[in-house]
Amino acid sequence: MILKPISLALADVLSKDSVYLPLTAQHKARLLEHVPAGEETILTITDSVNTEYVRVKNQQGQITLERGVESEAHKFPKGSCVYFEVSVPVVEWLICNYECCKGDCPVQPPRAGGFTLPEGKAGQHYMGVFVFKGDEPMNIGVLGLPDWAKAKQYGVSLVISGDPAAAGEFTVSAAATNATAEVCIQQGTIKIV
Repeated sequence: MILKPISLALADVLSKDSVYLPLTAQHKARLLEHVPAGEETILTITDSVNTEYVRVKNQQGQITLERGVESEAHKFPKGSCVYFEVSVPVVEWLICNYECCKGDCPVQPPRAGGFTLPEGKAGQHYMGVFVFKGDEPMNIGVLGLPDWAKAKQYGVSLVISGDPAAAGEFTVSAAATNATAEVCIQQGTIKIV
């Protein structure tokens, strides 16, 4: 799995059932250079409304596309952004595949540090945080995030923020892992009134 930055733009409309990325020749060449033959990466496609995660594979110089990885397939207009980010599917891949220490590991595994998910109000900006303890670098992912919210990692903290339009309750799970390959999960509820 290639886990490094790249940023591209769609050269044409990407329909819900497309199995290739409509890219300019220059962007396709950049992507082929970025993802060597036999390798893959997970990219984010986004426009002003939707976000989708896709698995991109280089099979002997031909880019293949797996749509809707931990997300729903959407139609995207020409010019939509295609880029690498530390997304939920990337963190899940890291959690499942990352091994560093065998036996006596000097790294402290992640453990719960608590979380603050205050009650929010529809129409007002919301912010909450999950905190973990343990050695860095640490990768933190989140599942169950409401559509209106975004999550951003800062060291051993994961900040959740956004602007809820309506009331609701959302069960959110944050998972952290580091070089020990151990996983710590914290779960809480965001309540919007």
